[in-house]
Amino acid sequence: MYSCALNHSSLSYEESYFGDVCSPTEYPDLESAEVTLRALETLWQGCVERWDRLYDEWSAANFDALDVAGECSRSTADVHRKLQAAREVLGENPIVQELHDKVTTMLDNIPCLLDLKATCLRERHWRAISEAINADVRPHKITMGFLEQNGAFAYAAQVARIVRSAEMEHQLDGLVEDLKRSWTENRLDMTPRHGISSVRDFTQLHETVDRSLTTLRQLGSSQYSTAMRAQLLEWFQIVDGAAAAVDVIQAAQEKWLRQDMALSSMAFEEEVPLTFQLFQTLRYAGIPYIIILLQHFIPISFLPAERRS
Repeated sequence: MYSCALNHSSLSYEESYFGDVCSPTEYPDLESAEVTLRALETLWQGCVERWDRLYDEWSAANFDALDVAGECSRSTADVHRKLQAAREVLGENPIVQELHDKVTTMLDNIPCLLDLKATCLRERHWRAISEAINADVRPHKITMGFLEQNGAFAYAAQVARIVRSAEMEHQLDGLVEDLKRSWTENRLDMTPRHGISSVRDFTQLHETVDRSLTTLRQLGSSQYSTAMRAQLLEWFQIVDGAAAAVDVIQAAQEKWLRQDMALSSMAFEEEVPLTFQLFQTLRYAGIPYIIILLQHFIPISFLPAERRS
């Protein structure tokens, strides 16, 4: 074929000297054969040999190290594209059909492989997957070849359901972590007044309480929250207690800050006994009273750093 192509090039060059006297000879059969040859070369080198090498590597690699989303997906799609191009030229061919079936099967299995690579899977999820597949499946001890030998891909739908459940649980875990951070990483803006550290603006606390209650309601209404029921109950008690404490502290602080100087406008006991009692408590307890309230109802990390000792 190569020799024929050289002769064709040489003859075409010589015929070009005759100009209009003699038109260059066309060799349609040769051109068709060249197209077929290039398609066969692409099929063999770019598809058959490459696919056999890649699939052997993927089948033997530890599943933890297998790059399903990257190399596997890209290379499979590339081989499939080249295979389709070769198929258009060669038509129906046993080699083409056999390789097409293998590549198509890999394309069908990639979603299941991606599910098994999900980082949200915990031990209980792997146990559920192992029960569904009827084989001990752990990412650090399996290979793609192991999954294929045990018929794991036939249970792709069951695996997908387990993974979707794990993803929802992971989202709930994220909400809980956000809830924790809102109470443990924020700092109250406080200022000393009449010898007591006072909150500059209670808006932050009220907003944190409201967001926390919304998050807890969202978590509690989820069908995936059963496993974290005790944790949610604990947080509800914290937030509910903090909501009540914030109102008490805000009311007491407003009375305290209303004075020009400490206790200068303290009411008479016989006129307003409850207010008098409150001021007496503040007078004798002072700073420890406010700090005790805060520490009892609100996570300690929410307090100013200088008062946390």
